[in-house]
Amino acid sequence: MKKVLFVFSCLCLLTSAIQAQTRVIKGVVTAQSDKASLPGATVLNKTTSSGVATDLDGKFSIKVAKGDTLVFSFIGYLTQKIVISNQKELNVILVEESKQIDDVIVTGYLTRRKGTLTGPVSVVDAKQLELLPVPNFDQALQGQTPGMLVMSSSGAPGSSASVAIRGINSISAGTAPLYIMDGVVVGAGDFQALNTADIESVTVLKDAASTAIYGARAANGVILITTKRGKYGTEARVNFRMQMGWSAIASGKSDMMNTKERLDYEELVGMHANDLAYERSDYEGIDVNWKKVIYNDNAPTSSYDLSISGGSQNIAYYLSANYMTQEGIAPLADFTRYNFRLNWEGRVKPWMKAGGNLTLGHEKNAQTSTLQNSIFNPANAALFMLPYVSPYKEDGSIASVGDGSWKGDAINPLEAYEAFVMDLERTKTVGSIFLELTPWKDLIVKTMLGLDGGVNHDVSVSKPSYPYNNGEGSVSGRYQRNYTLTMTNTVNYMFDLKEEHHFNILLGQEAIQSQTEQMIAGANGLSDDRLTMLSSAITPVQADGSKTEYSFLSFFGQASYSLKNKYFLDLSLRTDGSSRFGKDNRYATFCSAGLMWRIIDEPFMKKFGVLSNLQLLASIGTSGNSSIGNYDHMALIVGGASYVGTPAWVPTGLGNESLTWEKLRDMNIGIKIGLWNRLNLDVDYYHKVTTDMLMSVPISITNGFASWLDNIGKMRNQGVDVQLDAQVLKLHDFAWNFSGNVSYNQNKILELYGGQDSYVVGNSGTILKVGESMGTLQAVRYAGVNPANGDALWYDKDGKLTNKYSTENEVLLGKTSMAPWYGGFTNSFSYKGIQLSVFFTWIAGRYMMNNTRYFTESNGRFPTYNQSTKMMDVWQKPGQITEVPRYGVVTEMDEHLLEDASFMRLKNLSLSYNFSPSLLKHTKVIQSLRVFAQAQNLLTFTKWSGFDPESPANLSIGEYPMTKQFMFGLDVTF
Repeated sequence: MKKVLFVFSCLCLLTSAIQAQTRVIKGVVTAQSDKASLPGATVLNKTTSSGVATDLDGKFSIKVAKGDTLVFSFIGYLTQKIVISNQKELNVILVEESKQIDDVIVTGYLTRRKGTLTGPVSVVDAKQLELLPVPNFDQALQGQTPGMLVMSSSGAPGSSASVAIRGINSISAGTAPLYIMDGVVVGAGDFQALNTADIESVTVLKDAASTAIYGARAANGVILITTKRGKYGTEARVNFRMQMGWSAIASGKSDMMNTKERLDYEELVGMHANDLAYERSDYEGIDVNWKKVIYNDNAPTSSYDLSISGGSQNIAYYLSANYMTQEGIAPLADFTRYNFRLNWEGRVKPWMKAGGNLTLGHEKNAQTSTLQNSIFNPANAALFMLPYVSPYKEDGSIASVGDGSWKGDAINPLEAYEAFVMDLERTKTVGSIFLELTPWKDLIVKTMLGLDGGVNHDVSVSKPSYPYNNGEGSVSGRYQRNYTLTMTNTVNYMFDLKEEHHFNILLGQEAIQSQTEQMIAGANGLSDDRLTMLSSAITPVQADGSKTEYSFLSFFGQASYSLKNKYFLDLSLRTDGSSRFGKDNRYATFCSAGLMWRIIDEPFMKKFGVLSNLQLLASIGTSGNSSIGNYDHMALIVGGASYVGTPAWVPTGLGNESLTWEKLRDMNIGIKIGLWNRLNLDVDYYHKVTTDMLMSVPISITNGFASWLDNIGKMRNQGVDVQLDAQVLKLHDFAWNFSGNVSYNQNKILELYGGQDSYVVGNSGTILKVGESMGTLQAVRYAGVNPANGDALWYDKDGKLTNKYSTENEVLLGKTSMAPWYGGFTNSFSYKGIQLSVFFTWIAGRYMMNNTRYFTESNGRFPTYNQSTKMMDVWQKPGQITEVPRYGVVTEMDEHLLEDASFMRLKNLSLSYNFSPSLLKHTKVIQSLRVFAQAQNLLTFTKWSGFDPESPANLSIGEYPMTKQFMFGLDVTF
């Protein structure tokens, strides 16, 4: 009995000792991003396997002992571990997975940590995009990332940009990157219906290791768009953003003659020598600056964004709406957009997640004429119209041809703009739904169905009241419906071996079905400006229609391996099938391999304290291109023709069943260097070769056609991309950060069809030549003016002088319309709540034919067009040294019209102020408030003499000029 009492006493003493060491600790769990509490977060005592959940205020209490490990977790946040010592309370801050120092990046069907990538991937985040007030997000990408050249061919509201990643890889097939938004393929050029404010980030995939998983569609690079989402377990956040301002012409040097200069010129060259009725005084009282008449320097623009986001423990949501209106600087040109977006996802079960994304956009776009050589085009009218002809009557109304108040030749452009109406409407839908299963840990099975669809309705009306229409107007319209369905199924499994070997394996299947259907109709004989429907026309309606389809079927796999988080290997394999090729050549297989070594993590690097990062990357792989017509491989016939009065079918093409994929082999070598945790430098060298290029090839006309599509030729792109980010200065509340990139690309044609050395591209002024770049320019070399007789002089092919112009003397000029050098750089300054950002973009080494000068320096070819002031130097007498031949020796499209189209542009200047949280807390409503002012395209530095040097074309005439914008706004969160 005494032994039992002794044992019982010992147990009691031991229990008392344990209880003395166990205590209750309290605390709160919050999010790092906004300091909001996280209700429902899990607090687990790993030592005792006991746990609790935080309450509605994020608070918790749990029993602990010294040495216990508490694990804090919440969906969407990084898990945090804390070892208990003598703490009495815990204030735990969880970091969002997307906000960790080593950022998570969407790289395709998977996400990766930035420091584990084997290829050069660039990310443009929401903060960079929101600084640029443009309707299309593709315009906002200009100069933001190395290796990507973005050129806007028009400043018209709602116009899209041309995007090329690491050069042009094809001659005739498509060269646009593959755009994917939240897993759904979206068409290039449709971004005006999407709201830039909804975009969280844009990821640019450039090399084979990054793009080969997309196989046949990735030859020109891949741009992944990730939209904003709500966060689990957060209160609803309401954000309102408003911008208002105006637009004006961005640049545009104008040396056109005023009235005095024009009349002096006319007398100088003898234009009125035989006109007895001419009196100079009849014209001297009027002096019109047509540039100011045509273009509005105060075109209003505004944008309003409202978003609501948040989530419970199991549901996250993001809801937004946008209204934007932008008046064009040209007459009767404006753009209006309505946009709605909903993103949601939820955990249906612990092992099941479902969600969806939906964007609805509707836009209205009124346009003026885009005919390049026409006086109807505002860009031409601003230059070609004579200064002594007024567009207005004495009462201020528009002068008309009909009542004789218009005194000029041909038309009054302002009257024509009122008479010709072009209205374009677009309704765009991009959406997807997905189901994600996790049957056991680290195995994810996901299926997604996506839709990219749209309806376009375009109407053009020529009003019957316009005098030149003689009381009979016309109407034409186009209705187009298109959709692309994408179904993607993937299985992803991640596992570790001995905590040193990490594997990530993905298997997938994808199917794409696309269809476009349209109907075009037109009729003449409208009799009333108010009745402009097809049914109002007198003549029978002429109609046409078409329907095209294509489909893809793909199977792919990707495997990633890392050893000790220092050595990384990525492998991918994809087989694609396309309906655009014949059955014997329909499928092709593409693959890639990428390696990365994190040298910085090696033990021997510890002695190099100055280095904060050092990585080596290398990749090689293949991809393909099938961006040709849906039925180019087929020999087709079409109805609608007649033979001796009988309806007939006629062939429209020979077809080529041997057509197959254009193939691209891509190699990349890169290095990433970090110094002092303040400076990061990325340098990449790439070498790309395109083979089996899809190109229209001349054939014997005895076949009934002059050309057909075939796989011919070879092309190479090689270059260097450099990205530099630096924290230049950090001093108390002041910070100065710099980010810049430089890219160089060398394009070279290695082989053409049939052993040919060169191929002239129509009347474009460019030539395809082995050993030269695409866009290589050729022309007859201009030699100046013969001072003895005022003749224009040229060089023939042998370099001898001649006064006879002939295109047979065209030679290579050693210049190209493709920019070999381009980039951008930003300086950002912040002091307390004040932020200043200065962003420049630039392009160098690019040349373009200024075709406008063919008209404004015509020297008699177009006598009714106004001329440049340089024409006042026209040759007059023997011995005169001048660059302008005698009047009547008209301008030719020769070398003297070629200009350097390089430029540097102050793309964006932004100044903002963020109100202090300590000040806003007194409102008890407003969480953050920012007011800002910004200017877009403020300054342009260039040698180009036209309106604007920015264009992807090789010649310039009649383009809608780029605009500069001044915007003021506020951004408030509740």
